[in-house]
Amino acid sequence: MSPQQRYIVFDVETPNGANNRISAIGITVIENGQIGDCWYTLVNPETSFDFFNIRLTGITPEMTREAPKFPEVWKRIEPLLNSGIPVAHNAVFDLGVLKKCLQAYGLCWKAEVPYLCTVQMGRKLLPGISHRLNMLCEYYGIALNHHQADSDSRACAEILLRYLENGAAPERFIRTFCFGYAEAETAGPEKKERVRPPVTVRLAGEDELERINMLRKQVNDIHVSGKPDVFKPGFGEQLRDHIYTIWNDPEQDIAVADMNGRICGFAVLHHVFRPENPFMKEREFLDIDEFCVDAGCRRQGIATAMIDFIREYAKEKGLHRIELNMWEFNREALAFYEAAGFQTYRRYMEMLI
Repeated sequence: MSPQQRYIVFDVETPNGANNRISAIGITVIENGQIGDCWYTLVNPETSFDFFNIRLTGITPEMTREAPKFPEVWKRIEPLLNSGIPVAHNAVFDLGVLKKCLQAYGLCWKAEVPYLCTVQMGRKLLPGISHRLNMLCEYYGIALNHHQADSDSRACAEILLRYLENGAAPERFIRTFCFGYAEAETAGPEKKERVRPPVTVRLAGEDELERINMLRKQVNDIHVSGKPDVFKPGFGEQLRDHIYTIWNDPEQDIAVADMNGRICGFAVLHHVFRPENPFMKEREFLDIDEFCVDAGCRRQGIATAMIDFIREYAKEKGLHRIELNMWEFNREALAFYEAAGFQTYRRYMEMLI
């Protein structure tokens, strides 16, 4: 693949935490190593707005009332997206929103789409720095009006050009996003319909962190109940804010399980490197630092789907070992992890006196 390839850099904004509708989309085209056409529109999402999203994007229901609806917008953007390699910053989020929006309106695109993600590229090309869009723009001196789809897409395009100008080989970073259009037999011999997987596991978007915090509180409550002599009750500001520390750490990712537009599980994935020391060999592995499935969504295959995703995520990073630690009182979790293939290789023990 040549760096002169045509790239379609896009960004979407959403009206609420379901992330299954679009309130704005911006597209910036890169052709022959230069930024070309730019396109932007508000979208009438035909659904409710959350205060968080209004505050984040500045887009209100009144602003989108006369805007085109998604099926009309799709007629315009589908040929654009088909004309090059789609690119986004944290692309699995934007592609995930697009997938759910297409499903909501009964529209189809391709079964699989090759794409580039400037977050994934940056973590390989610029290790050790934050890869949040605003931080990268500050690093490169790129103008940004954050969470405005036109500005975000152009900034992402500028970042991609920086990577290409510095010799990045884009073919190394191409991934494939599955839109999950499977064929299944129905009553008629020739009639077929799409089967939609009930759970999608992907990397989280920044606007999903507060929902993830709600699940983290469930984890904390379990720990307080099981080990009250160790864990403090409540879920204070310091614990809530820690999710943003994780988000800003280039060595950590947050995976989420999405079921019908609802975040029903999450896992914090930490790429750990331990250098050799006098006692131990060098070690590199993926640590599952936090893991939770919503109490109301368990026994539906969500945790298994998350482990499958984590296994593939580790393989993509060239890692051959996944580790986690857990508390002995959580016997249900222990049974699940053992069934998933984890084995105990170390224990912490205590003596109360």
